Amino acid sequence: MNSDRRISRRTLVASGSLAGAGAVLLAYPELSLGAQQQERPTQRQTPGQTPGQTPGQRLGQRQAQGQPMTPVEDLTAQHGAVGRLLLVYEETALQLQAGKQVSAKPIQEAAGIIRTTVVALHAPLEEQYVYPRLEQNGRHADVVKALREQHAAARQINTQLLSMVKNGSFENPKQAAQAMHAFRRMLTAHVAREHSEIFPAFQKAMSPDQYRELSQTFQEKERAALGAEGFDGVIRRVASIEANYGFQDLGRFTAEARQAPVAAAGAQARVAAQP
Repeated sequence: MNSDRRISRRTLVASGSLAGAGAVLLAYPELSLGAQQQERPTQRQTPGQTPGQTPGQRLGQRQAQGQPMTPVEDLTAQHGAVGRLLLVYEETALQLQAGKQVSAKPIQEAAGIIRTTVVALHAPLEEQYVYPRLEQNGRHADVVKALREQHAAARQINTQLLSMVKNGSFENPKQAAQAMHAFRRMLTAHVAREHSEIFPAFQKAMSPDQYRELSQTFQEKERAALGAEGFDGVIRRVASIEANYGFQDLGRFTAEARQAPVAAAGAQARVAAQP
């Protein structure tokens, strides 16, 4: 894996996106507010970590040393790619529910990416390496059980979506919309729980040497699943799908702050009542 690819992957994880910011905090839990207020010498350190470094400095140091991405960084980047496709699913579902004619081709492509990236790579990595570590420690048993069930459901729903497409159209638009909405809802909850509970617990349960060795394993698994283009190829395909919806412009999703109508009316009334 060349250095350019490592830099692009780390830029994705450490960017200003929600997934990127979460990955840095999850990869370095010792940087929480409480940890900054007092030393916790017993906490494990990430391999290659120098005390007092910022997350950005650590990423830069590991880039310079040619070290692979950590398992949490890999998994989080994959989550980010899937999250972008879930926006496509939700937009398509809304259009179908509104009775619009929608091409199913982008969804076919998205479902194919999910089959390659999630079904063949991401889910097996978690099921073989992340979940067992927590199960052995007797931690988060109920959550891990639900996460495994959601992986099985995701595989099934994704296969169903592919089967709903005939000649570039959805055979049953209403059913397809329901499946895409349910898929996004489930995976949104799934990813949030992994980022906030499972990944931090997983990293704390491993020694630096174990974590470093697993980084190499994850890279090998990714190359086997994604081929020569690797994760960069996945992101290019995701971006191509997004272009069908105008999603390549991230600013499109920026929320506009509006004053609540009731509060605005009350303010106007107070101004009018002033002498």
